[in-house]
Amino acid sequence: MSFSKQRLVFFVPRYHTNMIPWIKGLKAVGVTVDVVSIYAGKTESYQEITPRVLGVSRLSRMLIKVGCRLLKMSEFNSTLYFGFPSIRKLRKEIASIAPGISVIRPPLSMFGIIVSCLSLMRRSKIIFYTQGNLFEKQYSRKNQKIIDGLISVFRAVWITPVLGDTKGRKKHDKMYYFPFAMEVKNDSPRQSVKQILCVGKFEQRKNHHLLLQAISGLKEQYAFHVKLVGEVSSKEHEQYMQSICRMIDQLGLQKHVSVLTNIPFVKMHELYEEADLFVLPSANESASVSQLEAMAFGCPVICSDDNGTRFYVEPEKTGYWMKKNDPEDLTRCLEALLSDPEKVQQFSKNCLETLKEVHDPVVLGHKLLEIAQGGKR
Repeated sequence: MSFSKQRLVFFVPRYHTNMIPWIKGLKAVGVTVDVVSIYAGKTESYQEITPRVLGVSRLSRMLIKVGCRLLKMSEFNSTLYFGFPSIRKLRKEIASIAPGISVIRPPLSMFGIIVSCLSLMRRSKIIFYTQGNLFEKQYSRKNQKIIDGLISVFRAVWITPVLGDTKGRKKHDKMYYFPFAMEVKNDSPRQSVKQILCVGKFEQRKNHHLLLQAISGLKEQYAFHVKLVGEVSSKEHEQYMQSICRMIDQLGLQKHVSVLTNIPFVKMHELYEEADLFVLPSANESASVSQLEAMAFGCPVICSDDNGTRFYVEPEKTGYWMKKNDPEDLTRCLEALLSDPEKVQQFSKNCLETLKEVHDPVVLGHKLLEIAQGGKR
């Protein structure tokens, strides 16, 4: 059965701009794409597609409150697992779209289970989408049974953009590695490091403070400027951002660091265009796409060695993996590029080649159709 002329629908809690290149690639190979979500983000770009936002039902709102109050979940996590729209509204939406392929994230949520059941009833091909590791050295028997059961009951395949430890075991034969896609935005390689960009919400685990510690020892030896760009949408974000501003003053980095908040996605293009190096020092990053966004402009990347999508960056070829939460190792990585323009130029060229070979949207559009038919792994 060919899916190339059918309609594919992403069912997700929130539409995210990291889906845009996937959507472009699928459209390029003849697939009609829709997105159905529970809620809309504040900084997303809707130029490529407008998601059908269904909201949450009255029952769902009650369950979300239970998750927050009794289970001590954050509002975000409670919404992720207990958020779902009116089932009547959802059934009507699915009937009007008539998806040939349903891409469902996350499957182990109220929304995911309901959509999976409705998709199975319509005989749509089901693809579960999560951001966990494809390969694991250790994996619990309970989790394995859950994956086996979901794939068997819903006759599904499963995709993840996170490779994991390839020395471990693949979780299931019907699970596939499907990396984030990205188009090359600038074919001109970087020449040296003058502008450093760091993008991430202003929260503790993003480790902006590590970057400040690292550059404080390099500011006298090298000429550079750092832009810290992040979302501030909560009281906690604001508090952490203010602590970063105080640290900038304490370390005497006012001339070396700028802080930018809540930059719309459509404006980020200019910041990546100006950057020569991208640094993502965050810890516990499950599946970041920002390093690919930087590589699309020819920027070498430094990221933590526990980043789920660190494999998008090849050490000593397109950038470096720094040791998690280690400012001294981050300093080492920074100095390796600040001191060697020739290395920067080669890494920059390698970034552009990697995107064309591994992350091209059209290539991945074809690959997703093959996965849907149970083919390419």
